Amino acid sequence: MIFGLKLSSKEADKEHPYGHERYEAVFAKILSAMLILTGLFIGYEGIKVLIYGDIKTPGFIALIAALVSIIAKEGMYWYTVKVARKIKSLSLEADAWHHRSDAFSSIGTFAGILGARMGLKVLDPIAGIVVSLFVIKVGVDSIYKSY
Repeated sequence: MIFGLKLSSKEADKEHPYGHERYEAVFAKILSAMLILTGLFIGYEGIKVLIYGDIKTPGFIALIAALVSIIAKEGMYWYTVKVARKIKSLSLEADAWHHRSDAFSSIGTFAGILGARMGLKVLDPIAGIVVSLFVIKVGVDSIYKSY
């Protein structure tokens, strides 16, 4: 993403007489595609665990890690989106939404871990599947914004 911002901010040259701004949209699409693939992978893993019944109860440290991740990723989202809007950067805004999707994932993870620790082990993989749908939606929305 940083490489994309640096490349897109280059001035016009002989080979690119109109500048390099279009690279930013390309990098925004790449980040969005990565979000979609991440969401698909999370959902696949959740479905696989439900099908094969290999459900384990996560430890307490996982619950704390999910809580710390929610706070950190949401803070990163707000900082990054503020900068992205200030400099009108699509790829940086896509990166901000990547942080937000991580925060969403962590909320779902927290709920799933908490439920599993309270005796409802099936909540952990179900939460993973629900989170995957949110992550995919953020990725798809980001791709549409980059056009």
